[in-house]
Amino acid sequence: MPATTGRYATYSAGTLANRINHRCRWLLRTVVRIAGRGRLDERDNGGGYTLHREFGRWTLRPVTGRRSLRWITPPPHATRTIPGHDRDAACAWGMKALDLG
Repeated sequence: MPATTGRYATYSAGTLANRINHRCRWLLRTVVRIAGRGRLDERDNGGGYTLHREFGRWTLRPVTGRRSLRWITPPPHATRTIPGHDRDAACAWGMKALDLG
């Protein structure tokens, strides 16, 4: 015999306006997530690199492409020789690693 004998809960789908509002917000969030590239500067062609501190090392990752995914792929350039607090030295290392200076 069940522990309860009454109805569990009534389902209310809400008003038509609430359902439409919910669907529109869901669609907007989904489109923004998929088209996230559009949030970058329009002058950026995606060919740049960013300097990050990852797992005790300094890394250079491209802005776009499969190597930009931090948790999936290894970085193209990484070093553990520079201390974590010395960002200026890491920037100098990054410029040398990219043959820019």
